[in-house]
Amino acid sequence: MKSKKSLKKIIGYILVIVGIGLPLYGFLGMSISEIRSNKAYNDFLENQRQKEEGTLEEENKKALAYNKSINGDVQAVDPFDAIDYESINKIQKNNEVFAYLSIPSLDIKKPIYIGASDANMAKGLATVDGTALPIGQVGTRSVIAGHRGYYKDLMLLNLGEIKNGDKIYIERGGKGHVYEVIGQEIIYPNEWEKLAPIEGKDMITLLTCSPLKPPRRQRLLVNAERVAEDDKKVEQVKEEIKTDKKVSNRIKLVNILSIVGLLAEIFVIGHFIKFLL
Repeated sequence: MKSKKSLKKIIGYILVIVGIGLPLYGFLGMSISEIRSNKAYNDFLENQRQKEEGTLEEENKKALAYNKSINGDVQAVDPFDAIDYESINKIQKNNEVFAYLSIPSLDIKKPIYIGASDANMAKGLATVDGTALPIGQVGTRSVIAGHRGYYKDLMLLNLGEIKNGDKIYIERGGKGHVYEVIGQEIIYPNEWEKLAPIEGKDMITLLTCSPLKPPRRQRLLVNAERVAEDDKKVEQVKEEIKTDKKVSNRIKLVNILSIVGLLAEIFVIGHFIKFLL
């Protein structure tokens, strides 16, 4: 009889440990991802500050030349269907981060790489070859692709929740550009004419798979137009990103749940070890 009770208790402990451990794994992953994301962003800013002005100027010249070569003719490669795809755009050496993208309303802060290869999209977001680079140039549209979740990173999982009027912020070389969401659209991978630039406007389009559940045969587009050029307005938006209460509270809640869950797990495991001894 005792052995049966002991077996039930052991099973009970295991179920409790697993029950706490599964969501704890997710919350800890999110907390660690947030810490890494902030560190990577700060490292990027520091790297940009240390970069020689001539190097940035040379990169900008190459980016302008590339944007000019497109000439409004979109011949993009679908980054979600291409196998072993490598970008032909060699603006930077060593595949560095080109810029950073922030969406305060969705708590997204991701690096942007040039060329939507598998390797680049595993690390963050990436520009789609055949579309412009996001350098704040009127008459261009930069298409920036990202996965709908990737291993322990949400990536653009919640992109469908974005609303018209939400701000998207792109920072590079000590300068920033503020874009405002003007609409969403669902397309098929061959409808690249939807990505054509609009004369007189500086636009970015975020591209990801749709729907959320596989098979994801369509693509979700989020279109945004640049609304801020002057430094004061850019700095104001940067402060909004830093002090966004909704984002701040969400991060705090995840951290609190991680700590509480970790303490609960340690407590239960401690009692389980005592029981076994």
